[in-house]
Amino acid sequence: VPRTMGLGTTLIEGLAFGRIGLLVLRQPLPANPGFAMAAVAAGALGGIGYLFFYEGMRVGTVGIVGTISAACPMLTVVLSVAFLGESLGGLQVLGIAMTVACVLILTVERGRGTVSRRLAVVLSLGSFLAWGLWAFLVKASVDALGEGSLDLLLAAGYLGVTAAYAALRRKANGPADPPTRRTGLLGGFGFLAGRGSAVALTIA
Repeated sequence: VPRTMGLGTTLIEGLAFGRIGLLVLRQPLPANPGFAMAAVAAGALGGIGYLFFYEGMRVGTVGIVGTISAACPMLTVVLSVAFLGESLGGLQVLGIAMTVACVLILTVERGRGTVSRRLAVVLSLGSFLAWGLWAFLVKASVDALGEGSLDLLLAAGYLGVTAAYAALRRKANGPADPPTRRTGLLGGFGFLAGRGSAVALTIA
């Protein structure tokens, strides 16, 4: 089920960004191709982050995977301050420090160092890095590209990851996820919620 969720989420989110990009007024692409490349890379990283997240959920707990991956805005903020000239207040710096402490506590906890737990931490850090970079690249390129072009390029990145992951799954020829009505309903809700939140966050 986690593999199907990862594949379905990247596909649906890519299609959602593509549809919005076709509906929204688009401005000409800038002469510097770096912005377009950054947007495509952002889409790919967004999709990869989902794959790490769902694989982490397969082997770990929500407390570990959810908390570490949800800390990704911290990376976005740090990169924005370092490279985009943004600034932070004292309380914001304190919040980042507390988030770092929380992530460190989860990653170095002793006495429960099972292989599956260590793998869950590694996968969670993967989604943390991918989603943090995703948001930073979106922020860095949105002004130059405009919303419509940005969404189309994000869609290209998402759908590229979807195609690559689907090809890898087919090549691996692993066992199929057993479908049930409960997992289907939960999966459908997750697809819709994830698509809406990602699009809303990008627009914001």
